[in-house]
Amino acid sequence: MKRFPTLLCFVSCLIVTSCGSDGNGDSWETVELGTDAEFRDVFFLDTMNGWIVGSAGLKVPGGIIGRTRDGGQTWKFETGLIHGRSRAMSIDLNAIHFIDPLHGCIAAESGSILHTADGGESWERVPPSGPIYAHNRDLCFVDDRNGWIIGRQGVLRTKDGGASWLRVDKEKKMDGNAIHFLDLERGWVVGKFGSVHRTEDGGVTWKKIEALGDLEGLDGDDIPTLTSVHFADENHGWIAGYLRESTFEEQHDHAVIIHTNDGGRTWKHQLDGVEALLKSIRFADVKRGWAVGYNVNDSSSSVLHTEDGGRNWQIQTTISGEKLLALDVRDDHAWAVGDRVLKSSQRLLRLVPSAGVGGRDINQGVGESDPGE
Repeated sequence: MKRFPTLLCFVSCLIVTSCGSDGNGDSWETVELGTDAEFRDVFFLDTMNGWIVGSAGLKVPGGIIGRTRDGGQTWKFETGLIHGRSRAMSIDLNAIHFIDPLHGCIAAESGSILHTADGGESWERVPPSGPIYAHNRDLCFVDDRNGWIIGRQGVLRTKDGGASWLRVDKEKKMDGNAIHFLDLERGWVVGKFGSVHRTEDGGVTWKKIEALGDLEGLDGDDIPTLTSVHFADENHGWIAGYLRESTFEEQHDHAVIIHTNDGGRTWKHQLDGVEALLKSIRFADVKRGWAVGYNVNDSSSSVLHTEDGGRNWQIQTTISGEKLLALDVRDDHAWAVGDRVLKSSQRLLRLVPSAGVGGRDINQGVGESDPGE
């Protein structure tokens, strides 16, 4: 495989002071990345080895990838992974997943898919390659062979660890922002206009699910945009997004989290009173989870946390000047990254785990015996 040239490569190693903690010692640290790139996804194979991907802008086409081997304290970057694009078009790398230390995949815009078999030392572009508008937005794997991609060119599937992909959705109509599979057959896609789809045959056919449940509409747009879906096990799942309320003078995004504890047969909303455009939600188990998003009105981002399956969500930390877009969780470790919105240096948030629960309680739910009920 051809080695892609490094247009920009440097190491970030400065960790600044904690930006959020509680009396029990849980805290988030900020890591200076030394770049103004916009990062769309973060993925950790374990608590030490991770990657972030995104776009470095028009001046550096072809996307950017960051690699850490020390849990996110230091990063090495490489750009220009996708060739053959003019400087008039920036290519975003939207999602990344590694199935082991050597084999990984990247879903990108313009229908591009990248695959590595040497731990990211080189990346190969693999078919299919869609038209310029066929953005691949998200991907997931259930084992070392089987994975799926969702985007404007539909649902793609691999059965060889990402070395080749085929479109599998029979009706050729699927689109979405996020995809999550429980096993080889059962999967979920969420997207615009509150759309939630479920498959039970590996992505060949999809059924629309009415998952908004008891979510009440607000003034203005009462149909949420759904951006992320995650299941902690086959029964407990969460979907995150936002309801937008717009007027001529201002815009407000109201955070949305809906939850199922019966495998998706019924859904209930969990969150009220948070103004944020939620972009990602992840759970370590059926009780402990995090969600990240940003507020367009004050150029800040928040990390929400729950210790009881979402019955109570807390603002664990906030950061100004950053638009958090991506989140990953491994055990008690978590990482969040996105795009800078002020002139300050680009930063990544890294959770330093310890005992206890942090944050300010912003949602008191009705507790039941089951997490998130």
